[in-house]
Amino acid sequence: MPNVLKVTRYTRASRGGKNCFCPECGFANPVFHFAWSALMCLGCRKLFLKREWLLDPLEPVTILSTSGGKWRVIHQNMPGCADKATRAEAEAYATWAGLRITHLWDGDTATLSLI
Repeated sequence: MPNVLKVTRYTRASRGGKNCFCPECGFANPVFHFAWSALMCLGCRKLFLKREWLLDPLEPVTILSTSGGKWRVIHQNMPGCADKATRAEAEAYATWAGLRITHLWDGDTATLSLI
């Protein structure tokens, strides 16, 4: 993972939990609280201290939106993204910005789907 953060004493989990990634194998382990000092990875079965675990800073949902033939990348940390003419241009913009697109919003039919 190119952009990673480590768990700190200030790390908090939201109501739906947070994924912590194993520093050894990269397996995503769901965590719902941080009241622990060490955790065993569900992927490689090794024990790591809390501060060794990695977080994904791009965890907020990134949506690729289409409406009226225009495409837009929507992300809570990036207000005001430019409209793009094609889906490929919008996906290239998201990649350039370091965002991982997780959902597709079709504004013409008002449907949200996972990618």
